[in-house]
Amino acid sequence: MRQLRSWADLSYRQLERRASDVGDALPRATVSGVLAREELPREELLTAFVRACGGDAATIDTWLDARRRLAMDTEPSVPDWGVEPERHSPSTSSGSRRSP
Repeated sequence: MRQLRSWADLSYRQLERRASDVGDALPRATVSGVLAREELPREELLTAFVRACGGDAATIDTWLDARRRLAMDTEPSVPDWGVEPERHSPSTSSGSRRSP
């Protein structure tokens, strides 16, 4: 996003104005904060940002696809302790047990 802003050569104020012109909310303080962090932005914010930088629908889709791939790569994983999870058969997991 930092590189896209640099390429578009837009100030935070210009980004905010361009977003507002098409009905998007993109406060300059929010953009500044997002660009200073390493976390992924919300999809809505990314969409508004790319659009304000001059991106068309295809460009926005490309950015959103990349964001989704990154989000999947950074989701916390379940630790592998070498133990298989306990599996229940449908008859015992429903709470009803048969009498012997």
